[in-house]
Amino acid sequence: MGASTPKRDTKEELVHATIRLASRGGMEAASVRSITREAGVTEGALYRHYRSKEQLWVEVYTRIVEAMAEDKAVLLDADLPARERLGEWIRLTYAYYDGNRDAFNYVLLAPKSLADSLGEVYTRQGRLFTELFARLSAKGEVREMDPKLALALFAGIVLTVPRLVNEGGLEPLASGYTEEITDAVWRVLGT
Repeated sequence: MGASTPKRDTKEELVHATIRLASRGGMEAASVRSITREAGVTEGALYRHYRSKEQLWVEVYTRIVEAMAEDKAVLLDADLPARERLGEWIRLTYAYYDGNRDAFNYVLLAPKSLADSLGEVYTRQGRLFTELFARLSAKGEVREMDPKLALALFAGIVLTVPRLVNEGGLEPLASGYTEEITDAVWRVLGT
């Protein structure tokens, strides 16, 4: 008997096609027709797994954010000095970007209109960071400021590197900038 060909995982193919298309051309590029064409399946196959394109978008976004946030949640209770915790957050962010650029960009490019369908997932990483910052602030390990302002400053510094790598303004890999960005973040948020 010959070796059998592995069974296709249509649902996974749809997820990966959605990520690739949205990363390349924004959410507008991820139409039902383009997703199914990219995945090599029929439109009926998409609707067997998802009620709508929006349900697919939500699942994709949720998977990505949960993967990115999983290790970061551990930093809330980590027994590390504040600068090292912030540096580890940055390292994890850049490692995910370097290993999953399309998925990272999918989250960055998701329209605000998707937020209503996403619920708490849409703000999960931001809430994790503000909780971390509030804990560090309560211990006097970082500057005293509104944790939401700290999030805005942190995100502005950290997320500029992937944006510039995407645009060709910085050389990949983003992880190569971890220490410099950690220093910059610490100058802004540290004691």
